[in-house]
Amino acid sequence: RGEPGGVVGALRSYDQALRGSPLRTKLLSAVVINAGSELLSYRFAGVAGSPAALARQCLIGVGLTGLVHKWYDSIERVFAKWPREAAGTVALKTALQMVCLEPALIAIYLASKKLLSGQRDILPIIRAQLAKLTVASWTVWGPTAVMQYRFVPMDYRTVVGNLVNLFYTVYLIATTTSRDMPAST
Repeated sequence: RGEPGGVVGALRSYDQALRGSPLRTKLLSAVVINAGSELLSYRFAGVAGSPAALARQCLIGVGLTGLVHKWYDSIERVFAKWPREAAGTVALKTALQMVCLEPALIAIYLASKKLLSGQRDILPIIRAQLAKLTVASWTVWGPTAVMQYRFVPMDYRTVVGNLVNLFYTVYLIATTTSRDMPAST
């Protein structure tokens, strides 16, 4: 018999690519996921889209994925001597992610979206939306982080996060596009 197809075949191919070039594989996954999020936001959230908005979202997603990749690598080095699956370890990693990483990712997302749209009024939008979007991110990424730190091997955290991000980013795009910028820049 030949190689398995479908989901199993895709997972094996992804795993092989991940072993060969982990960061590149995660970044390419981010392009696909962020393009999907952008297109879903047009369809289901009523966001007016454009090729420029699609390219912008993919670029932002790649940048944020690179940061998240480094975060996971760093957090595992810091906690290398801690029991990986212990509740206290998982709770502390999750708390650090919620307090340190999530607000930074939101601020970078908002700033990048404005800058890549040719707008320079970044601080007012960050001040207006950072707290709201950070709390919203905690409702999604808090439970996701607990599951990831407890059950998901480090190499697969970014792809699992990207899959969750597919839907979270639709919300983020809809929330930040409808109020602060035209889609066709």
